[in-house]
Amino acid sequence: MVILSIQPGVGYRSDGDSLESPVVPFDSAEADVRWGKLVVRVDEVLSGSLPAQTKTVSVAWEVPTETDLSDLNSAAKTTAGHGIFFLSPGAERLERTGKKVPDQKYYSSVYLVVGSAAFIDSSNGFGTPLLDPTSRSTLVGTSKSLDEVAKRIKP
Repeated sequence: MVILSIQPGVGYRSDGDSLESPVVPFDSAEADVRWGKLVVRVDEVLSGSLPAQTKTVSVAWEVPTETDLSDLNSAAKTTAGHGIFFLSPGAERLERTGKKVPDQKYYSSVYLVVGSAAFIDSSNGFGTPLLDPTSRSTLVGTSKSLDEVAKRIKP
C-alpha cells in the first residue's frame, strides 16, 4: 500500500463520565478527538480479500486536534512510502464485536487497523507507529525491511 493522503473524518466531544462520546464535525472546535481517513493505494493483498476492482481504501487514523491536515499531508508525501496494514471493514467489525457504530457514514467508509498492525516504510527503514514493543517483536521478528515483513505474513 502507498499512502496517498489524509482526509477529514469524524470528531468526538468528551462528555464527562459518559461511555459514549457525542459525534461532532471533524473540524469542530468541540472535537476533543478526531479520526481522519488515511487514503492508501492497494498494490497487493497479502492475505484475505478486497472487493473486486478496489484500488484505494481509507483507513481510520487518529489526527491530533492541534494538527492541520495540510501539514500531515505534506509530511506524508515526503516521509511515508509503502506500508503493510492488517485491516477489517470498520462498521462490520464494530457490529461483529457487539459495539455501537457511533457514526455509520464514517465507519462504513473506512477500514480499521487490526491489532495495531501498521507497518510504514520511511527514509530510515520502516516504522510501526501503533505497535507496542512486544507486539512489534512478535510480528516483525528480525525483519529489516517491509519485504521481509511481507514474507512473514504471506501464506
